[in-house]
Amino acid sequence: MPRQLIYTSSAVRHLNESELAQLLSQARKHNKRLGVTGMLVYADGSFLQVIEGEFLAVEEVMERVSLDTRHTNIITLADRRVETREFAEWSMAFRPSTDSEMAN
Repeated sequence: MPRQLIYTSSAVRHLNESELAQLLSQARKHNKRLGVTGMLVYADGSFLQVIEGEFLAVEEVMERVSLDTRHTNIITLADRRVETREFAEWSMAFRPSTDSEMAN
């Protein structure tokens, strides 16, 4: 049964499109290697990420996330076993969002 972990964090500074593209490229590469799927939302300096995969693979991703100096204040919103992955087709889907969209 896959594990799904959802967290939020704050960027230490606003990231531009090039920096976000680099972050996504790195995440997709590592996620594909680990068999991890998920999605990332970035809005005005805040991240929301869903990570799905085998228990130890999600642990490895979160270890990398916790060491990433581009963000701080990591808060786990959910950490659970799920029947099926919600983002099974995406090594890391991405959507830039506005503050109001994040609030909803």
